[in-house]
Amino acid sequence: MREYSAFLELLILSFFARQKNETKKGALCRGVFLATGPKNRPSAPKFFPGFQKFFTVPMGYTYTRDKDFASLGPVKISKYSKVKKTDLPSLATNNSQLKTPNQQPASAKASAGRPTTDNPQPITHNPQPTTHNSEPTTDNTKHQTPNSKHLRVLQIVDTLNPGGSERMAVNLANSLVGEVEASCLCCTREEGMLKEELHEEVGYLFLNKKHSLDLQAFWKLRAFVKREQIDLVHAHGTSWFWGVLLKISGLKIKLVWHDHYGESEQLDRRDTKFLKALSRYFDGIISVNNDLKFWAEKELKARMVKQLNNFIIPSENKGSKIKLKGKSTDFKIVCVANLRPQKDHLNLLAAFEKLQGEEISLHLIGANPGTTWSKKILGKVADMKNVFYYGGLPEVSGLLQQADLGLLSSRSEGLPLVLLEYGMAGLPVVATEVGQCREVTGDAVLLVPPGDALALAEAIKGYYYDSEKRNMDALALQKRIKKAYSREAVLPLFLKFYANLKRK
Repeated sequence: MREYSAFLELLILSFFARQKNETKKGALCRGVFLATGPKNRPSAPKFFPGFQKFFTVPMGYTYTRDKDFASLGPVKISKYSKVKKTDLPSLATNNSQLKTPNQQPASAKASAGRPTTDNPQPITHNPQPTTHNSEPTTDNTKHQTPNSKHLRVLQIVDTLNPGGSERMAVNLANSLVGEVEASCLCCTREEGMLKEELHEEVGYLFLNKKHSLDLQAFWKLRAFVKREQIDLVHAHGTSWFWGVLLKISGLKIKLVWHDHYGESEQLDRRDTKFLKALSRYFDGIISVNNDLKFWAEKELKARMVKQLNNFIIPSENKGSKIKLKGKSTDFKIVCVANLRPQKDHLNLLAAFEKLQGEEISLHLIGANPGTTWSKKILGKVADMKNVFYYGGLPEVSGLLQQADLGLLSSRSEGLPLVLLEYGMAGLPVVATEVGQCREVTGDAVLLVPPGDALALAEAIKGYYYDSEKRNMDALALQKRIKKAYSREAVLPLFLKFYANLKRK
């Protein structure tokens, strides 16, 4: 019911937050809603007081009476005249006290001529875009993608617990340092282990959001966006909702939604009643696979939809303080996946039971959300021999170096980052053929149908007994990942997408 009420409120707000900032029905001005009644006499309808000071739209026109702004209340308002206001001052409160961890204020970096309103425009010291073969400019001697170097980009993600979308948000925030004017990341709900991987140059904000309509947290976010003069907000997963709120609040930003949806084989079951209605606020959508791209083009209303690959950044720390358990002579299988139904650990455990008698051990790495499903998995693990659980870990590259085989048993996926991590670590891989797995791996892995424990066990045996094929496929997969899914290959495509949005 709370979400439904929020949706109705957003619909009303979004109706009036138009480009001309005014409609036939009324206007939002200084947090006050004025509905035009008969003979152009405004009345004071019921509105949502909690939203008054947060959702304001600078108006070209406003209603006045005796030089005082109207206020919302039970008293009937009449005898108003429509007065043109050519230079309405900023309506937002002073946010100068907000600090940005690990980053200097934008005002210290910007030139003296940078505007400081709610709708800042990026500076253009050098309007000529650089190219791959151009001479360095005086503003920045590093190579830049055309039209991207003056962008100020904010990634928004719900948590920083280990996960695919969270990892991608951190990778982007870190990789954009030096490629754009400012790279920031906002974690809305829960901090986690991935926070430690953020570079010092990345501006960071934690909201500690308590619920979906935590207005205090939203005002903190809006103040940050204004103070840091963010041009483009890149919202990952379900955080698109707060990106939309930023646009409705009157900020002139570009909004990108990054769709990491993992159940791409079951898009018909996706809950989209809010998403479809509010997708018109998206300036662009990035989909992690073609199924999601086609779905977004058909169902949503964004101006641009693009399929872009995920990418990974090789860890600088190749070692690990944690050692894989079991015998040193074991053939060690590692599965990096949070304990969620989508990852189908029960199918994996059923396949492993068919391998009893071999010198094989199974090592599970992934966060435990404490659900009935995860408790069932851990209960089964406790009853099995040579199966070990390590919990969620922020960095797994050191453990992957100790393994002999990477495994993914998901019943559905988008573009799983773990396949990229397996490949970059030089592991042979057995995976279920779901999502973008075939496109990512080609013929360099053994793919089996989802939910088929027997086929999964046979594929594992295939690599266990054939070391030559195992090594050959591992090398082929590693070359494929480095060529198509590295930062060097994918980041320029993100920057080009950003630049195209900025021009529109």
